[in-house]
Amino acid sequence: MFSQWKKVACPHDCPGGCIMEARYDPLSDILELRRPEKDLGATSFCAKGLRWFERRKSLLRIKTPLLRGEGGGFASISWQKAWDLWAKALEEGLSRGGPLSNALYRSGGSLYFSKNFLPSLHASLGGYTSSMGNLCSSAGNRGLRNCFGQVPVQPLKVLREKGKSLLFWGRNVLENHLSLVPLARELRDRGGSMGVLEIRSTPTVSWCDCQWILAPGGDCFLAAWLCRRLLKEKRAFPGWKSGVCNPEAFTAFLETLREEELLRRSGMCEEQALDLYEWLLESAPVTHYLGYGMQRYCHGELQAWWVGALAVLLGALEVPGSAVVFGKDEMARFPDSLLIDPPSKRSFPEGRFWRSLKQAFPSVHTLAIFCGNPVKQAPEGYAIAEAIREIPFSVCLDYTLTETARCCSLVLPSAFFFEEGPDWRGSYGHSLLCRTERLVPPSGECRGDVDIFDGLARTLGLSLKLLEKVREMDSLLSASLDLEKIDTSVYAWKEPNFWDASSSTSAKLPLKLPPEHLVRNPDPSELRLVSYHVKQYINGQNWDLSQENFLSVSLSPEDAREIGVLEGDEVRLRNCGNPEGVLGRVRIDSAMRSGYCAVPQGNALLNTLTIPLVSPGYGVPFSESFVRLTKE
Repeated sequence: MFSQWKKVACPHDCPGGCIMEARYDPLSDILELRRPEKDLGATSFCAKGLRWFERRKSLLRIKTPLLRGEGGGFASISWQKAWDLWAKALEEGLSRGGPLSNALYRSGGSLYFSKNFLPSLHASLGGYTSSMGNLCSSAGNRGLRNCFGQVPVQPLKVLREKGKSLLFWGRNVLENHLSLVPLARELRDRGGSMGVLEIRSTPTVSWCDCQWILAPGGDCFLAAWLCRRLLKEKRAFPGWKSGVCNPEAFTAFLETLREEELLRRSGMCEEQALDLYEWLLESAPVTHYLGYGMQRYCHGELQAWWVGALAVLLGALEVPGSAVVFGKDEMARFPDSLLIDPPSKRSFPEGRFWRSLKQAFPSVHTLAIFCGNPVKQAPEGYAIAEAIREIPFSVCLDYTLTETARCCSLVLPSAFFFEEGPDWRGSYGHSLLCRTERLVPPSGECRGDVDIFDGLARTLGLSLKLLEKVREMDSLLSASLDLEKIDTSVYAWKEPNFWDASSSTSAKLPLKLPPEHLVRNPDPSELRLVSYHVKQYINGQNWDLSQENFLSVSLSPEDAREIGVLEGDEVRLRNCGNPEGVLGRVRIDSAMRSGYCAVPQGNALLNTLTIPLVSPGYGVPFSESFVRLTKE
């Protein structure tokens, strides 16, 4: 007999934060899904969200704790044996180098609130080493904080009521932000226009009313050109200076810039730039949606900062619907008071985290990895694998033997989000919170991450009770007066609108642009390597899809002719980090400019070609890598 319908929310690090209903029949072991009757942020899960429910029966899933032997193979052990080994290693780390000898690494594998409790165990032991920043949004968030003092938020309700047109700066909404598409259609139906700036062909480029192609990293130069033109022709919003703390310095800086040079570095000709310029004025108010790829450069913060400046000149601080949208704190309603502050903590920037571990003093004795697969997701993946193997004791919590898990001493089988609970999920795409409960029992001996750390705390003899903290969180949020229950297990909160004209908002506009060559002067024979999100998976979280032993490489027609390749030809991509190279298969994209190649994320081979760098905000500038392409 089926259980009652319960709410579930996809855990993916994605702006959708999709909420659905599910029920389970234990006799038939069938899980049914349906859309909620009310509009709850998204109409349904996308394909990558739906795969979570198929994965529970995957043959790849691990169901017992696994210990790696001397030969590299894994053997099943009991949970108590696993906790004993881990606890002993943590105690050895404390005795050898203090709490900083024990490290934690977390990525964006799940946005459920309970994951925030996991570092509390290490905090109870005196502290830990971890990374700061992240693989995806840190640089862009830094640029917006530089501009507005915080990462500005425009609730979807404001866009629905006051907005008109949208401009996507590299955000491929038709594949990676599907929950926004119904609202975009609604705006279009009432006279709005959809525009997109991109470096390649995407479904969003074809879907939008207007399209403009620019060079990778050219966004800030294009935004600077548009700002200069608005002031030069006196077509900027009349009151823009009143909300800016440095209007004279900004105006003076723009006057020092040459329009021809800005257009050259943007990769756009004057005719196209003028077309965009007129579209922005005719389609106002325009909400600017920033993509995540545009900030993956050494000065990714300037990309967001300059688009913020453009929005201000177009009236963002005064006119509803003229906002800049990038991301926001999906954990904003998490009760931080329940966390334990570590007495000591050492943090290394995300882009250099693994190299820093190898040089750290005191050295790292244990490492716990959860919600991530850095060997596949992060630059210089092969070096990350080596760094993990060199650590005396490493633990990975995951569903399968991922590329990262295979490098670890101990692998612990995690439960899926619908196999544990109660838990809560926020979103950086809407203003709803979803409370979830267990739908199905965990598979095999799988346990939720909090349950795993709770067992470790017991083994260590700590008074910390993590499962009780989760229940306390659940009680606090369920009873919160700041949340309005709008449906079973779904809560809304009145999210502050940064762009409210009645607020005392001010902006500081940028007074610099990136130098010509950010890392080094590229060799003329090299192409910039640009990676992008795809609809099939989130970053490297694609363990249930077939893995090709080559990369799909998109090239401009000009570069394809220069290399001497046709559609479908095989090429080899090489650089100093991987002189042997990686095989690729050519796709010719008539929309692309010359000088770069575009490759989808998610293949472990890709990150043998990327280099670990740090950008302001501790972001990771993937797109500062260069490769040489030769025909096979």
